[in-house]
Amino acid sequence: MCLSVKGLTNGAVAVLYPEVIKKLVELMDGDFYVVFSSVHEATIHSSKLCSLEELENLLRTSNSRMTFQKEFLTDKVYYYCREEDKFIMLQGSLKMLVTTIRMDEEN
Repeated sequence: MCLSVKGLTNGAVAVLYPEVIKKLVELMDGDFYVVFSSVHEATIHSSKLCSLEELENLLRTSNSRMTFQKEFLTDKVYYYCREEDKFIMLQGSLKMLVTTIRMDEEN
């Protein structure tokens, strides 16, 4: 599943919107992986159907074919854990916690 915004420009950030996260959990029936193929889009993969190794290979291939370097976002795969309501950055055996950004809470 590919995720972006209406204008298809700088849409990768849409995955951080709380209402989008909630809908993705519903659609994926649980936890999911996020692969940022560029600043414009993210692909969403069910954690039940894909492995981290497959997704890292997909991302490596996608990044190597990218036409414009300014559209590059990351070489990391992210995992959303529904139970903890957190994004976790993954790379091989490395895991780094990235907390969910809450747009609806006041600071």
